Amino acid sequence: MARDILGQRIAKRRNGGVHVFKQKDFELKPTNRVLLVFWCKGDENDSDVIRSVLEMSGNQAAEYLSEIMDNYESRHRKYRDVIVRNYQKIVRLRSDENLIPDFLEYDKKLLIGAMFTKEISFENVATFNHSMVPHPDQSSLRDGELRVIVSQRSMGEGQFSTISFVQAIIDSECLIRMENSTLEEEFSSRYATVPSPLMVTRNDLVTAAVNLAVYSEIKYLISIMPDELKCDELEFHFYKLGMQVQLTRSQKEALDLIRLSLEDSYTTEFDSETSLTERVLFPSAPYEAGGMEDARFVRFVHDEGQVTYFATYNAYDGRDAVPSLIETTDFVRFTISKLHGPEIMNKGFALFPEKINGRYAMISRKDGRNIYIMFSYDLYRWGGSALLLQPQWPGIVHMGNCGSPIRTDDGWLLITHDVAWKREYTISAALLDLNDPTKIIGRLPCPLIVAQDEEREGLVPNVVYSCGSLVHNGYLCIPYAVSDSFSRYAKVNLRMVLDTLKQKK
Repeated sequence: MARDILGQRIAKRRNGGVHVFKQKDFELKPTNRVLLVFWCKGDENDSDVIRSVLEMSGNQAAEYLSEIMDNYESRHRKYRDVIVRNYQKIVRLRSDENLIPDFLEYDKKLLIGAMFTKEISFENVATFNHSMVPHPDQSSLRDGELRVIVSQRSMGEGQFSTISFVQAIIDSECLIRMENSTLEEEFSSRYATVPSPLMVTRNDLVTAAVNLAVYSEIKYLISIMPDELKCDELEFHFYKLGMQVQLTRSQKEALDLIRLSLEDSYTTEFDSETSLTERVLFPSAPYEAGGMEDARFVRFVHDEGQVTYFATYNAYDGRDAVPSLIETTDFVRFTISKLHGPEIMNKGFALFPEKINGRYAMISRKDGRNIYIMFSYDLYRWGGSALLLQPQWPGIVHMGNCGSPIRTDDGWLLITHDVAWKREYTISAALLDLNDPTKIIGRLPCPLIVAQDEEREGLVPNVVYSCGSLVHNGYLCIPYAVSDSFSRYAKVNLRMVLDTLKQKK
């Protein structure tokens, strides 16, 4: 039945519906790029690896290190810096054993760091669920061109997901191309890098303790901690503190509160020498341990005119989805925070690009079936929502958004997706009132994008999906995923879409 329903809708679109142009010469596909990540087992094997290096002669260590450098250094930007950082990390994590001497030959430091560094394939399985926003830098373009940043969910070994970026240009005819002339040139550099987590300072600990009203209990403990700590090592340092000092129950509880508070939000930064396409947002917090998925980036304009790029995304802690928020102004430095509140459940949140009547506004899908809208004075805490859209055709299992609403003169254009029986996805749209987006102006009578025959095969068959579109030169520009495997680009005349929406409530 579902195929019959989709068939009717496709026929409707072909018989006078909105015409969608799919630019099939632009495809974002998986690559064989690799990332360097810290890797240790956290058991006695780690100590055995360290001992094996310490027992080497200087010549043996130099020879082994030379072989590693020959095999890996050319594959990564600043490989030595990475393995030095990983050496320092393993020293901190195993410091209670007093295994590594304070003074150690440089070659052996590098060798130990290399032993705890591994390559992972992060986008060799799929690149999909893209969102598109204007680039902060619009210089050196021809008339009518727009430079854009396209975020993508990159899936690699073990179907683990990260967030990466592509830089492209949309021309005056709303055709898209990579900033360089071909996709191959854009990825001719196989470099890919993860950001460095910034440090938590003693002042950060004091601020967190004061905010949680526990400072008086742990003032002394904070004074004897290091001046700086890495965000992802807070639990380890608090454990070490408990080994040094006999902690009371209330002190242990206070430290746990501080750790959870600081881990809820962290800032991370890429090397300024990296290009946008090299930058990969990789899990840095425990609640992201299972991966980062489906970032819906939006260019948000504050009341005072400043611009911040926000993105809701799904973090996975290994069991559940944890709705979270990314913030950046330059795509170099990112702040990442968990979202809170009774309405933060399920996934598929999309932030409006500006406040409405003094409040932030968000699209959600809290019950997994319908689309809701909610408002909040606090960007990070949400309570209370209103039902906005329900499936309008028989046989639709659930629906959701395909990115943040887009402001037009006629209303908020919300790109949606419908899922029919047999897990068949289509992309459609609705139009909401500008001043009161709880009011629906209209909905399309048929989908904008349906998986065509050659698009039905892939990691997850029969799926078309997007995490964010934009409007340029009178066209709606939509990056969309093809069966959760790779992505294409489509454009549609905006006026035609809006006129159709205004006729169909």
